[in-house]
Amino acid sequence: MKKKGKKHYVPTVLMRIIESFISKSALYKLAWGIFKFSSIQTKKITKICIYIMHHCVFMIFSLLLLCLETAAANQLAAVGGGDENVVGKKCFEKEKDALLHFKSLLQDPSDCLSMWTAEQDNCCQWSGVTCNNQTGGHVTELDLMSCGLVGEISHSLVNLTYLNHLNLDSNSFHGTIPTFIGSLTPLRYLDLGFNNLNGIIPRSIGSLTQLRYLRLSYNSLYGTIPRSIGSLTELKYLDLMSCGLVGEISHSLVNLTYLNYLDLSGNSFHGTIPTIISSLTQLRYLDLGGNNLNGTIPRSIGSLTELRNLYLSDNFLYGTIPPELGNLTNLEELYLSHVGRCRVENLEWLSPLSHLEGLGMDGISLAKTNHWVDVILSLRKLLWLSLEGCELSQVMYPYSSSFLNSSSSSIESLNLENNSLTSSMYRWLFSLTSNSLQILHLSGNMLDGIPKYLGNLSSLDTLFFDNNPVVVTFPDFLNNFSGCTSLSLQWLFAQRSQFTGSLPDEIQKFTSLKALYLSENQLKGTIIFTAFASSSLLHLPSLFQDVFVVPPTVFHQFAFVDLQ
Repeated sequence: MKKKGKKHYVPTVLMRIIESFISKSALYKLAWGIFKFSSIQTKKITKICIYIMHHCVFMIFSLLLLCLETAAANQLAAVGGGDENVVGKKCFEKEKDALLHFKSLLQDPSDCLSMWTAEQDNCCQWSGVTCNNQTGGHVTELDLMSCGLVGEISHSLVNLTYLNHLNLDSNSFHGTIPTFIGSLTPLRYLDLGFNNLNGIIPRSIGSLTQLRYLRLSYNSLYGTIPRSIGSLTELKYLDLMSCGLVGEISHSLVNLTYLNYLDLSGNSFHGTIPTIISSLTQLRYLDLGGNNLNGTIPRSIGSLTELRNLYLSDNFLYGTIPPELGNLTNLEELYLSHVGRCRVENLEWLSPLSHLEGLGMDGISLAKTNHWVDVILSLRKLLWLSLEGCELSQVMYPYSSSFLNSSSSSIESLNLENNSLTSSMYRWLFSLTSNSLQILHLSGNMLDGIPKYLGNLSSLDTLFFDNNPVVVTFPDFLNNFSGCTSLSLQWLFAQRSQFTGSLPDEIQKFTSLKALYLSENQLKGTIIFTAFASSSLLHLPSLFQDVFVVPPTVFHQFAFVDLQ
């Protein structure tokens, strides 16, 4: 969940947007493929991919806005005559020298700057450099994203006095963010994300009063958010994700009234969520997850009615989840997983969120939320639901009978892990499943098999059923998948359970199966594999009493088989 710039910023952004359009199932499968040797790591990377994926969705939107804004500016430039990138005139010697000095301090293993030589007279034609007629042919953009550059940011950039766009994202720049950055006052776009920068965010950054876009994410900074950042009153996009920042969230952010994207996740901010956050009424994306925030969730967040994405996960908050969140009727994603010691009295406040596509409430007790299934089913656009460790087995009335007659759910990924659920839950699970369901997490419960209706789901490709300590015969378990699911299932995680019996010949009907995890069960026999089309037999160490034979027509399709 990733990343050439040359002369045209708009195509560059569009390229990143296109690359970001990876299906959700592809992200899941990528995660499982990478960590196929460890189910624990698999789950972690799955959650990371989900997290990245949801960040990407809003980044696509924000970049499109910037894309349109830049396109409009370029059209205005075109009215002034000629292409935005000057090709008929040599660049200014002072600016050429500045760029050459910038290059001289860098290692360039990918030869991204191979055109940058003294012999190449027109620096406006160099890769990553844009000049503009509106400024008389001065360098206005420097886009060196993902060039593999190594070194420090050169002071020579101050000689690019018309520079309004600087993108050094996804390189290996080290050292501090230079204080001279505040001298580049025409900057409207600054991206230093995904580098190895350290030190503090310099106060001088507050001098960039024309800045619309600022991204410093994934560096090794320390210290707090400088108060001077409140001077960036034109800012629309601020991403400080995973920077190593500490302290309280700066109240100077109250001045950023045009802000529509704010990501402070993955740092070590402490203290409470400041109530001033509610004054940022144009916010569409807010991520405060993965910090050390405490106190309650302020009710005033309910006034941010433009919000599409709200992430408060992985903090130390407490109190009741405020029902005012139900005022956020434009919300598309809400993640409160492991938010702290928060409780929920009911889920009725979710009903107005008709645009909701993703909901995560892992670790929040729903023991008192009767008819929660009814509320979930009222969210017609919901695609991703995670209720891991929510004490669902303690809910007395999880549903009303009127909702159990049919299955009309749109959910594609459903996580019900670690809820101590018994097989009685299959009555209400039916209403949450449909042929849209692709991924189902049932690990860490008390289930004694699966119902046959799960075997008829034509899109189900991944099932987590590990850590269910109830004795189940594996042939019977597999038999209930004999419908459409036998053709769609690709990943089956069933380790550390109490499966007995043998691996049946019916396994060959699962023609799409790529990974099978059955370690730490009570299966019998020695496995004999006939690998690929070879007639030779591979004898694994005898851990069982009987003999299993995996037909060659089945074995060759597996990416991984775990039968420890």
